[in-house]
Amino acid sequence: MKRILLLVVSIGFMNTAFSQRLADTALLSMNREQQGVYFFSKARKQNTTGWIMLGSGFAGLVAGTSVALNSWGSSSNSSETAGVIIVAVSAVAMIGSVVSFINAANSKGKGEMLLRKPARAEGPEVEKDLGMMYLRKHKTLRLVGWSLVGTGLITSLIAGQQYNSEALGTVSWLASVASIPVFIASSRNKGRATVLLNTQKIPFSYLSSPIPLTSVGVGITLGSTR
Repeated sequence: MKRILLLVVSIGFMNTAFSQRLADTALLSMNREQQGVYFFSKARKQNTTGWIMLGSGFAGLVAGTSVALNSWGSSSNSSETAGVIIVAVSAVAMIGSVVSFINAANSKGKGEMLLRKPARAEGPEVEKDLGMMYLRKHKTLRLVGWSLVGTGLITSLIAGQQYNSEALGTVSWLASVASIPVFIASSRNKGRATVLLNTQKIPFSYLSSPIPLTSVGVGITLGSTR
């Protein structure tokens, strides 16, 4: 079970790395419509990876907890240790699934804008305004997501210091879980803004570009060389 879960986690991270490498090379030879189809396909693969990691992580969490509880108080600690390891690896797999879902939303947002059919009378300012709108949504949702994470963490710490703190524990769990769809929505709007603002050649350093851009560098040597 431990080996299977470790394999699932490794596949998830390798999928992200190889997908980025493929994007850096394949997108250069694609037109806008092909890029849109590519990102939709990429989103489906990332969603599939996320569901596999989530399902495997949940199954491992149940199995690991069962093993740890059944070996509780026994003379041998090997089974209990194995259960704890399985739970830890399963938790990593479930966290990795959230990352995959967030990346999938970003890819889907890029695909939507690349395949978007502008109206005939639509000028370049429309895409710029639309991109800025999605950028503002991305920032707002990201702030809300981190606020929920902070609320969950703080209430969890307070609950750990109090007796009969089931209510605080519930609030912490709900806030943490609620942050996931918020981050996913934020990432989707980020993908939309990335395409629209790059189309208008509006640079912003913290948003990844859907298309690798060629850069020109100038080297300046300071001081004398001998």
